Amino acid sequence: MKRRKNCYIFLCLIVLEVFSSCRHVQKPDNVMDTVTLRQFLREAHLIDSYNEVVVGRKGDSLGFQVDAAYDSLLAKYHVTSADYDSTLAYYAVHHKEFMEVYRRVSDDLKRTADSLPLLHINTNPAQLDMLRKAQSAQTDSATAKTVSP
Repeated sequence: MKRRKNCYIFLCLIVLEVFSSCRHVQKPDNVMDTVTLRQFLREAHLIDSYNEVVVGRKGDSLGFQVDAAYDSLLAKYHVTSADYDSTLAYYAVHHKEFMEVYRRVSDDLKRTADSLPLLHINTNPAQLDMLRKAQSAQTDSATAKTVSP
């Protein structure tokens, strides 16, 4: 009886091993690896930021430049939009890997934002006040020039 029980346990372990080895799926060739995807997403988010800040202020007149930037990004990494879609589909299934990639992208973007001096003005009230006064002085100066003959 004990030998039979051990045999069942052994068979169960073999079946589990077979199923767990079948779970590991080879990444397709047209799917970006995590390092490339991280770099790609970082640059894509920078394009998105440009789109929101610059193009958003000036309307759709610069929208074609943003589309060209995305096309250029795809060309830089030698991927098509279909490859990018396949990459997203692959990482949707392997969501833990994708979450790790996005955590790193977020860290990269935060470091980039922290390195930009103008973004720190918002956190320093004295600098912000000084900037407002300088802007007000420029506006007053420009108004005075247009009003006087």
